[in-house]
Amino acid sequence: MVKTLLISMVLVIAIGGAAFGSVGVSIEDNFFTPANITVSKGTTVVWSWNGRSSHSVTSGTPSAPNTLFDSGVRNSGSFSFTFNNVGTFPYFCLVHGTMMVGSVTVSCSNKSQLLKNPGFESGTANWSSSATGIINKTTTFPPHSGKFKTQLNGKGTTNTQSISQQITIPAGACSASLSFFLRVASIETATVANDKLKVQVLDNLGAVKKTLKVFSNLNKSGSYSKKSFKLLSFAGKTIKIRFLGTENSSFKTTFLIDDTAVNITQ
Repeated sequence: MVKTLLISMVLVIAIGGAAFGSVGVSIEDNFFTPANITVSKGTTVVWSWNGRSSHSVTSGTPSAPNTLFDSGVRNSGSFSFTFNNVGTFPYFCLVHGTMMVGSVTVSCSNKSQLLKNPGFESGTANWSSSATGIINKTTTFPPHSGKFKTQLNGKGTTNTQSISQQITIPAGACSASLSFFLRVASIETATVANDKLKVQVLDNLGAVKKTLKVFSNLNKSGSYSKKSFKLLSFAGKTIKIRFLGTENSSFKTTFLIDDTAVNITQ
C-alpha cells in the first residue's frame, strides 16, 4: 500500500514537474519508477533513493556504460541531470545490471513563432518597408486572411520594393522554418521571368546570406498557396527575413504575401 502511494506520488511529480523544468524518478529496490520517461529538451530529471538497498544511476547500458552521468553507488539522497540534447539516453544500476534499467527520451516539444505582426494586421508595425502603402488593406486584391496583406510591385514600370523583419533564431533550436502564403497576380504573357520575388535571408548588416527561392510572373495564380523553407542552418544567429520584388517596364505583376511565420521548436 505504501509503495503504491509512493509510485502515485512520483508519477504526479513526473507529469506535473515538466512545466517547472524537472521530473522525478523513484529508485526502488531493484527497479526505477517510472523506468522510461519522455521529457522536453532542457528538463532536469531528479532520481530519489527510496529503497533499502544501494543503487546507482549510470548512463549507458550494462554492457556499454558511458560518462554522460553517474551518481555513484549510494542508498539515500537524490541525483539530478539536465538533458540539453535530443535523443534517447539509457541508464542502469551498477549494482543490479540488466535487471535494473531505464531510459530518458528527450524531444523538442516547446514550440514558438518568432515574427511579430506576422499577418500584417497591425499595419507596418515591426516590419521595415521600402515605401508607404506596401502593407495595406485595399480591396483590389484580397488578403489571405484578416484585413491586411503585403502588396509588392504591380506598377507595370521598372521598380523594386521590399519588406523585411529582423529575428534571432535560438542556438538550441531543433527546427526552424519560414512559411507564408503567396499569390502572384500577373497579366504577363511572356514565357520568361520578367518580374521576380526573391525570398531572402540577410545578416544583421544587411548582406544577403541566402536566397531561399525566386518566384516570378511564371508562378501567377488566382489564389494564395503556402510556401515553406527551412532556416535551421541559421540557428544562433540574428538574421533578417526579406521579401524583395522587382518588376520591369512591361505588363504588371503583383506579389501578394500574407500570414507569415517563423516557427521553431526547442
